[in-house]
Amino acid sequence: GILTPTSGDILFDGTSVLPIPAERRGAVMVFQNYLLFPYMSVGDNVGFGLKMARVNKSTIEKKVNEMLELVQLPGVQSRKPSQLSGGQQQRIAIARAVLENPEILIFDEATSSLDTLSENLVQDAIESASTNRTVIIIAHRLSTISNADQIIVLDEGRVMETGDHSSLVSGGGLYAHLVSRQLSASIAK
Repeated sequence: GILTPTSGDILFDGTSVLPIPAERRGAVMVFQNYLLFPYMSVGDNVGFGLKMARVNKSTIEKKVNEMLELVQLPGVQSRKPSQLSGGQQQRIAIARAVLENPEILIFDEATSSLDTLSENLVQDAIESASTNRTVIIIAHRLSTISNADQIIVLDEGRVMETGDHSSLVSGGGLYAHLVSRQLSASIAK
């Protein structure tokens, strides 16, 4: 809903979503930058969508607590986002997205700016949030997508390969080359 395509269409289960307002499409996106409201508490950030939907306060509090447990951050409801680390802020953004209970959850480079420990915690949160929904992960860090059911390798907007991690590595194509290059770079460090 941020940009309107200049060509093509976006289909969910064969139905175009372009004429549907973004907030009613059943898809939520978590960006690389957390997009948290700095003046609101963590609890208010996570529960924002429910508040806008006029859900009662006790239900919001219950759902916020559930989401903070899911992302391994219980008890931080009253803090401000600035009081949390980058990895914690990203997990708050994930909790807010999952609370909406979308059919489709999109992560756009959600771990790219995190250290290894924070990345692992965010990965755990993404895996927990992936149950019973379609999850699309856009990533350059291959560790982020190695457990995906299906990986689609794009190069300059064109689909080059599809498959799971094992089949793509054994296929010896572009994905295998990228895995090898990232492995070499991490060994060199």
